[in-house]
Amino acid sequence: MSEAKKSNPALELAEEIAQFYADPLGFVMFAYPWGEPGPLKDYDGPDAWQRQLLTEIGTAVQERGFDGIATVKALRVAISSGHGIGKSTIVAWLVDWIMSTRPYAQGTVTANTFTQLTTKTWAQIQKWTALCCTSSWFRLTGEKMYHVDFPASWFCSAQTSKEENSEAFAGQHAANSTSFYIFDEASAIADKIFEVAEGGLTDGESMIFAFGNPTRNSGRFHKACFGSDRPRWIHKSIDSRTSARTNKEQIAEWAQDYGEDSDFFRVRVRGVPPRASDLQFIGTDRVQAAQGNPALSLPDDPLVCGVDVSGGGSAWNDPLPARV
Repeated sequence: MSEAKKSNPALELAEEIAQFYADPLGFVMFAYPWGEPGPLKDYDGPDAWQRQLLTEIGTAVQERGFDGIATVKALRVAISSGHGIGKSTIVAWLVDWIMSTRPYAQGTVTANTFTQLTTKTWAQIQKWTALCCTSSWFRLTGEKMYHVDFPASWFCSAQTSKEENSEAFAGQHAANSTSFYIFDEASAIADKIFEVAEGGLTDGESMIFAFGNPTRNSGRFHKACFGSDRPRWIHKSIDSRTSARTNKEQIAEWAQDYGEDSDFFRVRVRGVPPRASDLQFIGTDRVQAAQGNPALSLPDDPLVCGVDVSGGGSAWNDPLPARV
């Protein structure tokens, strides 16, 4: 190492961090004080599923080979999971990795509710950025993270996911860098937000990440994890029982109370969607099974029509007005 580098720790750190452009797992292991006195003294790194995902993201970045000029295919990642596996934590790691390794990156982070966004998702970003070795490069407020020298062109902001706020997700572009979106508890985020965010994936090295419990068996998040959009996404379902840091006693209680094949257990533990939503009475699994059965009838068979009239939920049927 030259004397110039030895006398310039900031330059040395920047050169070290640049090596992790396509290695988010390497960045996470290098950037945070694992095993050192403090909040991470009892931890040696990410959980197994987090390591695997970070490795796959790094491979996808290498395959795209962004050169800073020619646009590459958007990187799409959708993770469906049970509770307690560390989704908000990996959101924070991804934000720190992208912001630290990509000058002039621009990002948006959102969640299903304002409370989730501010007290969990953004709070985790604040926590982990404070622990990160590049923390001095950035300033964090309650709604924005930005580079101290380039606040207008190198930043990540927190935005609410209310459908009427969809325009806040438009116009984000970084043609010579990375435009990225991160959705936490994505199953409950309106499809309109996903649609507008797609407009920010048209140039540069764009990325979109969606994490959540699969509370709905429809919508853009469901399509990314389980439906027709799966080929475009890196997608996984993470069972809470396989995570090293989940509360196994609580999970055992849920299994006893609800049953491992109940919709509650499917969504909250297994990370797979419910069989039925509040829009339907007959579960999707039974509908799909019926679709595969041959339709046999005799000419004189009666024609029977069944109507499922809602008594609640988002498909509420108002009573007909009384006839005069």
